[in-house]
Amino acid sequence: MFKPLDAILVSDAPVRDRETLRILLNHNIHLEHGAIVQYLQHAYAMGEGGIGTEVISIARAEMRHMKYFADLLVDLGGKPTLDRGNIYFEASSPTAMMTNGIRAEEDALREYRLQLERVDFAPMQRLLERVLADEEYHHGQFQGFEEAFLSGAAQAKPDAAFPSPGPVEDPEAMALLGSSFTARYNQILEYVQYYFESRDYHARDFLEETWTWAMRGMALFADELSEHGADPAFTNAPMPVTGDLRVHLDRAIALEKANVTTRSEQLRCPLSSDLKAMLKNIQSHEAYNVMRLEDYKAKDLSLEPAPATPPPDRQPEIPLPPVRSRASLTVGSLIQP
Repeated sequence: MFKPLDAILVSDAPVRDRETLRILLNHNIHLEHGAIVQYLQHAYAMGEGGIGTEVISIARAEMRHMKYFADLLVDLGGKPTLDRGNIYFEASSPTAMMTNGIRAEEDALREYRLQLERVDFAPMQRLLERVLADEEYHHGQFQGFEEAFLSGAAQAKPDAAFPSPGPVEDPEAMALLGSSFTARYNQILEYVQYYFESRDYHARDFLEETWTWAMRGMALFADELSEHGADPAFTNAPMPVTGDLRVHLDRAIALEKANVTTRSEQLRCPLSSDLKAMLKNIQSHEAYNVMRLEDYKAKDLSLEPAPATPPPDRQPEIPLPPVRSRASLTVGSLIQP
């Protein structure tokens, strides 16, 4: 469950204990997840091209931030969770969507700046500085986008808003695509969870490729929904299984096989030729995912435990720095209690 920052940082003392650091990192993962969903939803509503494409690019940057925070959390012995922070969804116009983006970035700037003042752990401090540089840039981007819409210099598709004003064209077909979009979103969250938890470096590369293709399918569903006056539903209900890599692969194989079956059922429905062509394309990737996952599982070497000493750039435990007395708190060096 997402907690406000003041519920985590309950005192003014510098933070360097491992448990609080893990809580803060999960908190940041939730912030980034919320921003990703907000920006994607608004980009889908605005349509392809122009500022919508720029907003998708910002969402991709937030995905990287989520990965950075999760990697450090796992290195500190924690387990990432994929709850979501505040999301400013409702917007009656593209201008309002940009205002929402400004609000989300201001939330991130406020929280990350406070953490940077309080956290006394160099790896997290450096990461916060890196992420803050992006958030400051994104904040300026959203301000520029807002001005462009207000001045008429930028345009989005007619009636771009969330929720969509409708009416929904071909409601039955859109209900079918909508359920597939939501299912794919939650499957991606499961794959991301497995990726974060895995210490097998070949598996991480493989899982990243799998969810990247899954996101492509999700985006195709979203484009069609938005073009037909419907809203993609980012209902957050992943069901990741616990266990080792083999268990995760079994789950992923089952999900992809179910997707292939679902596409076959959808292709028997009375849909337009364009929608059927899209579904066939998505199904081809899902069928390929099944084969690759099964091949990967069959390679005993790939399923062996990760070596006791991973590569130097991926240490499983980051030692906390020794306690040092300092006279003041500055960016780049942190005061001790």
